[in-house]
Amino acid sequence: MFAQERFFFLETTWNEDPGIVLLYSTDEPITGVIYDTTFGYLRWEENYLNGIKNGIQRRYNESGELSVEENYINGEKDGLWIYYNNQTIWRKIYFSDGLDTTLIDYYHGKDNQLIRKETRNRDSNLDKYALWWPKPMRLAYNTIETFHNLYDCKGIFCNKQKHFEFILDFDTIDCSQKPMFLQSADHKIQEYKLFISKHMRHEFTSKAKEDLLTLKEERDYKLAKRMNRTDGYNEFLSLYPSSKKNQEGYKDGTLERIILIDLITEYNNILNLNSVEAWEDFLSKYPTNCNICMSDRVYEDAKYYLSFSKDLNAWAKASDEGTYESYSEYLVNFTPLRYNGANREIALDRIDSLVEPEWEKNKKKNSIITYREFIERYPNSSFIDLAYEAAWKKAKDKNRITYYERYLDNFSDGKHGNEVLKAMLELEMSIEAANKNIISGVLPSELPVYKDYNIASTEHRFIVKNATRDLGKKTPQTLLVSYRGVKKEGGSLKGNYIIKIDECKEIILPSGSYFFEFESKDDKTITKYRNIELWEFIGGYYSSGGYIYVQNTLLGVPVPENPSDATYEMLKKKYNECAEIKH
Repeated sequence: MFAQERFFFLETTWNEDPGIVLLYSTDEPITGVIYDTTFGYLRWEENYLNGIKNGIQRRYNESGELSVEENYINGEKDGLWIYYNNQTIWRKIYFSDGLDTTLIDYYHGKDNQLIRKETRNRDSNLDKYALWWPKPMRLAYNTIETFHNLYDCKGIFCNKQKHFEFILDFDTIDCSQKPMFLQSADHKIQEYKLFISKHMRHEFTSKAKEDLLTLKEERDYKLAKRMNRTDGYNEFLSLYPSSKKNQEGYKDGTLERIILIDLITEYNNILNLNSVEAWEDFLSKYPTNCNICMSDRVYEDAKYYLSFSKDLNAWAKASDEGTYESYSEYLVNFTPLRYNGANREIALDRIDSLVEPEWEKNKKKNSIITYREFIERYPNSSFIDLAYEAAWKKAKDKNRITYYERYLDNFSDGKHGNEVLKAMLELEMSIEAANKNIISGVLPSELPVYKDYNIASTEHRFIVKNATRDLGKKTPQTLLVSYRGVKKEGGSLKGNYIIKIDECKEIILPSGSYFFEFESKDDKTITKYRNIELWEFIGGYYSSGGYIYVQNTLLGVPVPENPSDATYEMLKKKYNECAEIKH
């Protein structure tokens, strides 16, 4: 036999008509072997006769091992095809006239020991076919060969227990083609049938029959779920009346599935109506004790379409009335949905169109009070930001304490609260300096703060000690402590406290920014003390204003720079203990 001529596949070309392979250099049909080594190893080699596949075709893996061996006659699949895995045969297919007639699968355990062989034959009269095969192939195999020699199952010496253990351990077989081997529940069912047919009177047979019934039940329930029709579930109910899947409350059981199918049918009917009443009625009757019904999208979708219907009605009402009140009501009850963002924008635009004439009137009046009234009357208008700024501009342009107080009274929620407090302080100090030619004492720019977990997170506690009897000129005075501030959560406040002689008082205020003034309640010749930088009071903390005493013509705040030990101990005992009791 002469060696055939070999051609690298890039030396060839394909002629679609009449469908033959030619040698590129001569345009002559090839007779010989075409091969491919483009990745550094022999990938495949094919035999051709007059440009047409003929004879054995081989394919190899990267390790050079044979993976597939095919046979062709005159371009048609014919004869035996063999598939290899790790140099072991795992499949054979017989072809005749281009059609596969027989498929044989081999399954191996450890040490490449053959444990099972399946044979499937083409049968055009049967309507059960495997979807994974390109051409019709019967799903259930025609013949089964389980190699009992692994279990010494030969005649009277058959090890039935070992055979049964194999059946029980079927799903854990160490097999390279296991995914394909276990693709259908029928495989395991057939194994049980085979065991029962071979060992009809064995002690394990009754257990095998029970397991077989369970397997059939699982298979048929999967089939019913795949069909997902009421008649399919009812048929399962008739076949397995005692199945736990038919019990009330069983999750994903037949009863729940039937309920869900009925719900979906009703849901589809209501979709056509799409009314608020229909969706509310559907949701009010929805079976919340049905696990699969609650996990299905029907429930959430029904809630969505209820919101959808309500939104349609609300938008129609707002559009028909066309008033500020109707569009505001739509916005107040607005629920963001996938489609209705444009409605919200349209409502805001129409509100501004309706409100704009009123805004122009308020601009002409230019009054802090009328700006507040406008904001309260038209809270959904985009002009309210302009109203806030216009009110602040009015107070700032006038730059008088009465206007600043009016601003705080009407715009305690405004963002300029701290600026107002600062401006009022500067005006008061300039008035005092002009009238009395006296400069008030200055308190520290900030106070030390201490965490106390017994204080609410929205409150700050401020401790003041009246030490006018013991320090400085030692002239006892009743103190008047006044404050004005802006709360952190919005709003302004002001007030005062009386601190008696020798009293240590704890003042509780909301967290925020504050100005304080300390003065004698009765002797106005003693100049007051105030902080000219806002004190920030933090929720959950406390701080101390120190010892208040009379120093010359001013109230003093700090402890004397170098108090004697006796003085220090006296102060500590007399005043500090009152704070320590609280903290």
